[in-house]
Amino acid sequence: MSGAVTVRPFVHGDVAAAARFCDAARALDACIEPFGQRLAAIATGSRAALEFWRVAGGEDGALYGVALAAFREAAGGALYDFYVAVHPSLRRQGLGRALSEPALGSGVNLRARVRDDARPGRAFASALGFVETGAQLSLQWSGGQVEARPLSGLRIRRAARRDEQALRKLSEDAWAGAPDIIASRPDEIEQLFAEEDRLVLLAESANRAVGYLSAVPLGWTLGIEEVAVLPEFRRRGIARTLLAHALGGENFRERFLLEAEHAGISDLDQLNDRFLAWTEAYLNCRVHTETGQTPIARFQAQGPPRAVDPQLLREAFRWSCLRRVTRTACVHLLGNRYQVDPALVGRQVELRYDPEDLSRLDVFVEGKAAGAAKPSVIGRHTHPAVPQAARPAPEPTGVDYLGLVAAAHEEATTGPIAYREVPLFGEADGAVEVAR
Repeated sequence: MSGAVTVRPFVHGDVAAAARFCDAARALDACIEPFGQRLAAIATGSRAALEFWRVAGGEDGALYGVALAAFREAAGGALYDFYVAVHPSLRRQGLGRALSEPALGSGVNLRARVRDDARPGRAFASALGFVETGAQLSLQWSGGQVEARPLSGLRIRRAARRDEQALRKLSEDAWAGAPDIIASRPDEIEQLFAEEDRLVLLAESANRAVGYLSAVPLGWTLGIEEVAVLPEFRRRGIARTLLAHALGGENFRERFLLEAEHAGISDLDQLNDRFLAWTEAYLNCRVHTETGQTPIARFQAQGPPRAVDPQLLREAFRWSCLRRVTRTACVHLLGNRYQVDPALVGRQVELRYDPEDLSRLDVFVEGKAAGAAKPSVIGRHTHPAVPQAARPAPEPTGVDYLGLVAAAHEEATTGPIAYREVPLFGEADGAVEVAR
């Protein structure tokens, strides 16, 4: 960039630019949190302390730093979660401190989380006056198998809006007495169901909610925010089962659709190409939690696939109908008349046929073949329910054919007028009447 950078208060119109800043900065420093995709929801949430939010804007209209704060209700009293990010090219120039000044000078209790391997971030937090009070474990799952043994009576399902009250109570009971607890307010529980892409799973036993998982997709990463189980139900594999369901195939398919929509796929062919590549390169190569095999390995374990008998395939796609044979040993279908075996007179028979070719019908009686119905009168060759190909529009030739025909016709039927051959008034058969 070129030009000066100015620190100013955040406005909601900065959301898109802040998300772009997050993506650009993370490409240079993986320690920056992926807040860009969730920034809009955070900024409009009830906990957003927007009076402390600041952005560093350049003359080019882009953002090169942000400071965010969110109000929390912890066991030791109210505090604010605080986060600052500065573009790597502008660090160690006082920009981070300028972004942090409104929150630091307010006198409120701030809490910042910094990755253990992020040395610049830890040094910056120490320079601002933050003191290390604890450690938080961050785990990553890279696609390996998550085994979860079946648990009798346990049901895992997606939480719905009707579960708000149960989920609020479950959160309070699951985290009761835990150190540094952060309570979930009613409006935050409600917000879980307002976000379409959020995943909230509920574990139930004997119609009682005993555990839950909350996660949000961040691109191809599933960010698991919280997993909680009631104390009396812990160490039974419930949390593992919740994780296995969150990382299961159904949720990954939903994430594919979200990514496809985000990528702006323009037509069905492009969607099919992307889905085929994703299925073969990713989905079919993941170990299934129940079978213990990848889908492609399980499919190939039975040996090479057998080709379907063409006759069976043809039979599977034929249509059928019931008709009663007339006294003249005929059956009718869509105005067509067919001759059948005279021995079938008066009996109800099944006609099986290809809807695209009504010239041949096979007759069955009680599931057994009884010959073919020979066409006697054919007025329709295809079933009306079969979609017909649209007639292609003729390409213009540039020649006015009808105009040429009309000109030729006019030239052949119309000649010059000879006035001497025009009969006089009252002249008939060569006689002329003269008045006296």
